[in-house]
Amino acid sequence: MFIRFIIFLLMLTVTTFADDDTLEVYFDTPNLDLLENNSLLKYKAVKYLSKKKQKIKYNESIIYISKSQKKHIFSVKHYNNVKFIEEKHSLLALIKRKDRKLFSTLVKNDGIKYPMKLKYIFEVTRNSKDKFLVENNYKKIFDKKFKNDMLFTIKFKYLYFLNLFYAIGLSIIGLLIIKILFRQRLRE
Repeated sequence: MFIRFIIFLLMLTVTTFADDDTLEVYFDTPNLDLLENNSLLKYKAVKYLSKKKQKIKYNESIIYISKSQKKHIFSVKHYNNVKFIEEKHSLLALIKRKDRKLFSTLVKNDGIKYPMKLKYIFEVTRNSKDKFLVENNYKKIFDKKFKNDMLFTIKFKYLYFLNLFYAIGLSIIGLLIIKILFRQRLRE
């Protein structure tokens, strides 16, 4: 649910910036198996205007490029109710129910035993007319993100510990603020 919320917020940011009309959200395992095998798994949403009402809509798809560099495109459908455990996963919930078995078979054949361990890595917004990034390379984008943010790998490999560190840090800051504001009362 959290990843769906992030994707929704990112789609809203795409609508506010007229130049960026494509959102790509990359997924990988915590061990970066897809990155090591030169594979790719991404959610892609391209903005367009509907013909009748001139309303902003999105063409959504999930693109998987396997080890053999074969491209598989899965269509996206948003379901209102949960029938299977896979629908709790941020990526698997977007794939049509009839295509999930094929998707999990493809991913398992490429060495990922548990497709439910696929995690959100990062997102990229861009203009669809930008020819340089149309067929972008996951490794190049990952290296660029890694150079810009030193805690990048820690953020998705050890997210639990990072959130724990943030919670402890905020608790200490809160205690210090309480101690400073109520030092007269605490002395008595």
